[in-house]
Amino acid sequence: MLPRPPLLVAVLWCAFSLSQVPAAEPEWQNVTGQADLERGVGTWSTRDGALQVTASPGARVPLKVQPAAEYDFRVTFTRTSGIHSIALMFVVDGRPTVCDIDAWGQHLAGIQRVNGRTLRERPTPPQRATLKNGEKGVVLVEVRRDQVRVLLDGKEIDTVPREGTELSIVDEWRLSAPGLGVGSWESAATFHAIEYRPAAGAALATTPTRPGTSGTAPAPGPAPAAAPGATPAAGGAGRPATGGKPAPVGKPAGGAKPADAAAQRVLIVIANQDFFYREYADPRQELERAGIQVEVAAARKGACRPHANSGQGNDGGTVQADLTLADVKPERYAAILFAGGWGASQYQYAFRGRYRNGGYNGSPELRNRANELINAFVKEDKYVAGLCHGVSVLAWSRVGGKSLLDGRAVCAATLPSPDGDHPGTSGVPASRWHAEVNGGRMHPGNSVGNPNTSADDVAVDGKVITGQDDHSARELGRTLAGLLRAP
Repeated sequence: MLPRPPLLVAVLWCAFSLSQVPAAEPEWQNVTGQADLERGVGTWSTRDGALQVTASPGARVPLKVQPAAEYDFRVTFTRTSGIHSIALMFVVDGRPTVCDIDAWGQHLAGIQRVNGRTLRERPTPPQRATLKNGEKGVVLVEVRRDQVRVLLDGKEIDTVPREGTELSIVDEWRLSAPGLGVGSWESAATFHAIEYRPAAGAALATTPTRPGTSGTAPAPGPAPAAAPGATPAAGGAGRPATGGKPAPVGKPAGGAKPADAAAQRVLIVIANQDFFYREYADPRQELERAGIQVEVAAARKGACRPHANSGQGNDGGTVQADLTLADVKPERYAAILFAGGWGASQYQYAFRGRYRNGGYNGSPELRNRANELINAFVKEDKYVAGLCHGVSVLAWSRVGGKSLLDGRAVCAATLPSPDGDHPGTSGVPASRWHAEVNGGRMHPGNSVGNPNTSADDVAVDGKVITGQDDHSARELGRTLAGLLRAP
């Protein structure tokens, strides 16, 4: 027997009405306790459920939370000393970016970078904001499908449309892996509450970003786009080894791969003074494009300043080292890369010369530590890479009593070494001299692939990867990423 029509209509109307009820707003989750203090830069501590940081340049800490595609990120804080910014690091489509409040000594507030421009460079600057020490403030970042919006104490200070806009991050605030985080610049601060919630209808799961912990991560976002103005290098062609010719270039040489691709990390070693910015930034971008985490080490934790005119933007290119060489744990990484710049000379273990710039000579302890790390990576059958003058660090290493480059195919810089005493030579030799005198089988300059450029001059010999110069930096990053992600 069929139900009476009025009853059927009522049932259908009830079902339709329920379908029109908006999805309930998810609850805020206090994730202050998810701050990963071990990977923080600066001095961080917890007290009475709050997160505290002392004043230092680029102090920042990541959160062990992987956000949904659409979400809200809210931070309640008090700047207790200093005159510079409070920062919220976050991600949009898997790409890292940052919101600064009271930044650049000009009280600027908003997102940077937007289409490659910092707050100082954006054609229409967002609102200004001046923080008062001792007064509590609340910053809310709303990431939505159509836009990203930032509010300070309930007032909108910046809105950026998603369509046609590329968001990225300045290196001073870059975390060891893209995700959520907070920071302060040369200012002591207390973060009373750090809260997260997925947008209504978004995936509810939040997951620790560190491998080996529970949770279900959302699908990864698209790969980051190249930096504005960057020109992708041409790919290097692989060549079979024949007779006494150098080993294959730009191709894997076999060997075991880490079992968990999501757990891969690469350590980039730079100098606190006079590293070559492009030789750090281009490989890093290619590695992160491939989903590989990058951390940065130097002789000292904190600010690392590049050579002038080495590819950095108007912000000066200062990079904050995540850790010191002394604190590096090789088991955390799948590869180590020594970037170039004359400052890399301080890591040359067996070099017996002397540089005119005393900062390039390094201490015995620092050189020993660099050599210990190279030996540890070799022992664990992991990749060891050098770029431009960073190749000299590999050249002067000693593994089993001889240079790591002895008998290997090598690409190295044709540009000069830093001024000083180079035993056995007169004058100042090219940087590639360091590899030559240590038994490297040298590719002539610009001889790999296109002879009119060094953009593809990268050599792979076993687990050792070398790149000629800054023009080769992007190809080296792509090569290393391909080797690490190969099945």
